[in-house]
Amino acid sequence: MARVMNAVLRYASDISFKVQGLKYLKSCKGSAILVANHQSSFDGFGFSQFWLYVHPCSFVAKNTMAYFGPMGFAVTLCGVVFINRANSKKAMAQLDYQYKQLYDRNSKLLIFPEGTRNFTGTILPFKKGAFCVAIKHQVPIIPIVYSSQIEYFNVRKRFWYNKDMIIRVLPAIPTTGLTLSDVEQLSNSVRELMMKTFEQISK
Repeated sequence: MARVMNAVLRYASDISFKVQGLKYLKSCKGSAILVANHQSSFDGFGFSQFWLYVHPCSFVAKNTMAYFGPMGFAVTLCGVVFINRANSKKAMAQLDYQYKQLYDRNSKLLIFPEGTRNFTGTILPFKKGAFCVAIKHQVPIIPIVYSSQIEYFNVRKRFWYNKDMIIRVLPAIPTTGLTLSDVEQLSNSVRELMMKTFEQISK
């Protein structure tokens, strides 16, 4: 599937993916929270590059996406976890409940902790949901960093320039022994690590 998606993307936009650090996904056999930076819809194509190594896996999306016609229907069939971002307390409860169902099936969950698409050439401050869930269930966090798209995507014209996008998977970060009082520090340290990686692979 990854080869097919890569071929389609290369044909349609002359973009291809180079995935680094796949060994960190292959070695994680149990449940985990995957956190990735989010820039555009093309991040979904990137996810297809390592789908086989994280399956079964779901990802979090805002609940309004369920009503996006065929796309909403498709992501619903893929087992997307929809949350109501307008109500942070309700969103956290939904996220925790849904992850409990996935945890019981030894599954993984992909979350974009910035909470929205970010096309500024940096990584926005993280929301805390992913880290709360990881600590509560004592499962590792695996950071996934996409290189910057800002230099080869014209937002106004929706035009892509020839480019290889790098996706780097970082080593799993354990949460064993951490408590909810550690959420802030964990969130900040993971973001700092991802920012350094983002700057490295975006050069």
